[in-house]
Amino acid sequence: MFKKIQAGYHTLLFYGGVLLFPFSPGTLAWKLFKNKKGKVQLTNRDLICDTETLMALPKSENSLDEFTTAFSPFIPLLTLNDHPWKLRRKILADGLRKINIEKDFPFDLPLKKGDIYWDVFEILFRIGYELIFGRPVTPDEFREMYPGIVDINRLIKRHTGSPNINVRWKLYHRVAALLSEENKKFIFSECHEFKALSEIDRVSIVVEDLLTSICIQCSDLICHLILLYSSFQEPFKNSLDHCINETLRLYPLTDIWTRKPTEKERGWIASLIQLNRSGWRDPDSFKPERWNENDHPQLVSWGFDARSCPATKIGYHLSKALFQKMLLNKDIWIQPASNFKHDRTFSDGCQVWIGEGARPILTTWKFKGRRKKQAQQWIASRLRMLDQGELW
Repeated sequence: MFKKIQAGYHTLLFYGGVLLFPFSPGTLAWKLFKNKKGKVQLTNRDLICDTETLMALPKSENSLDEFTTAFSPFIPLLTLNDHPWKLRRKILADGLRKINIEKDFPFDLPLKKGDIYWDVFEILFRIGYELIFGRPVTPDEFREMYPGIVDINRLIKRHTGSPNINVRWKLYHRVAALLSEENKKFIFSECHEFKALSEIDRVSIVVEDLLTSICIQCSDLICHLILLYSSFQEPFKNSLDHCINETLRLYPLTDIWTRKPTEKERGWIASLIQLNRSGWRDPDSFKPERWNENDHPQLVSWGFDARSCPATKIGYHLSKALFQKMLLNKDIWIQPASNFKHDRTFSDGCQVWIGEGARPILTTWKFKGRRKKQAQQWIASRLRMLDQGELW
């Protein structure tokens, strides 16, 4: 009886907090339960609190996410199970091996004072397109495709509460047209299994599994690195890989994982922020030197178990290569806005002042519209949860 009451209390505390407070579910889980070990029992599922408990779960190939209208009309690999998942994953892995991650792409940060997130995102869209199709995107293709990719990201980031179906269908139809062309540089041009898939599966592989993943994951990681570099220049110059690991620990690329119940196991939910901070010394501090040692929990960021992300290598190395280009320019300086709060989902964007050459004596500045942005995201996030039945 006591356990049922306790589960009801934790359920009310967590889900009530998700609806009321301006935090993502993953961030709230960390704030509520911190370094708690094991599981927190909720009414219908468990909250996994640390990586040791996560790794001890029964092995499973089931999805770590659930389909919602956030992905509509596409069907991403991460929501599939059983044979459709295995087939799509194999085809995706074959295509990823054709991508040339050693190709040299320009990466020039905009010299501006303000939100640079979408500047970086557009650069990654153009790079991602060229990696997949073997040529630069045309102006017409950009106009029809880019708004749809942006809309997917805005919904994932909780900057809007529902998908813009019009721009997404334009994206769908343009990609479908591209797939009907003879393009020997397209990474699936010689893959008969890809060509045998249904149109929705072929378009979804290109849009969700490849282009959206490259755009969002690389843009997020690069912007997190830029913000941290502004305060920790020497560690970044001396041990970039350690700094990237520490960045992924503090600002994981995914908020939560969920797994549905089976006949033998309860369903569960896990916060990536909590998993990557629970059990760590000074968990909220950026300390790349900790990666010189092995006495710390495992980093989980790109999936786990059979559900590890097949594009991990590309995402990591592409982000690292582009960021290194910025480091090579010793004249670049970066100053975040004094009223900017760095969070995982860039709720305020990436508000920095990027300059080149001599740094002004006074570089302290504030960006405008912060409270408006916060209010808009709070409303959009709640609308998204209610509209899509997230977490329930």
